[in-house]
Amino acid sequence: MKNTALVICLILCSTSFLFAQTAKVAKADPGVMKIKPDITITALEVLPVRASTSGMRALPKISCKWKRTGSAPAAKWAIKIFTGGKMVGGAWIEPTAGTTGELEVPYNFTIGEHQILCEVDAENNVVETKENNNKWLIIHTVKPPTKPDIIVKKVYLEPLLGSSIRAGKTVNLKCDWERTGPAPTHSFIVKKFIDSTFIGGDTYTPDKKIGTSTSTWTAEFGNKELYCYVDAEDDVVEESEKNNKMISYFMVPPALIAVPQGVTPN
Repeated sequence: MKNTALVICLILCSTSFLFAQTAKVAKADPGVMKIKPDITITALEVLPVRASTSGMRALPKISCKWKRTGSAPAAKWAIKIFTGGKMVGGAWIEPTAGTTGELEVPYNFTIGEHQILCEVDAENNVVETKENNNKWLIIHTVKPPTKPDIIVKKVYLEPLLGSSIRAGKTVNLKCDWERTGPAPTHSFIVKKFIDSTFIGGDTYTPDKKIGTSTSTWTAEFGNKELYCYVDAEDDVVEESEKNNKMISYFMVPPALIAVPQGVTPN
């Protein structure tokens, strides 16, 4: 019996020792098990033109999406976008940034083929598990328009904001536009609105390629929205119908109150 008890004790003690060693391994320094980061590109594309709210012509945007796997990098890293070998945009990404992100760069494409390259960790600041998956190249082709395209280029006030525009003053609402592609078969109308109120417009003959539509408006106090619509009645079949509208947001200060000399206003 004594020998049997001794054998059982030895087995139990050995098992306890093994569990203790296993526990020690599980508590090893997490830095030893750390996986290096890996930054890759998930998508590279040219986004279509969206309606502008800045009062300036909207441009297509190059979009480069990225993701990071593994641990957070020890240093910030750069993402860059190139067209035709020339850098057109970029950003620094901090180590504390999330595991996914996107860089959008507006670009005015001309007719023809454009090589677009996106590169992540472009300055090689991060030691990664892979260094051969940091670039993505696409070809973007812009074809000559086969239909006319009437585009709003700019919407603004004259005089410019910050000068003499106040409630009660007469100002000019201006809308710059241009036409690309062949001449339309119909005349077209340019209209301007403040908020939802029609202010004025102009009709242009098919041969016109560029113009500025101007209307006068008595300024009203408050936050306002200036809208310009080209081909406002849809008289022309165009290459794109998404660039016929532009909005500009602005605020009109209250009118100045003339105070007679020697009188203190309440």
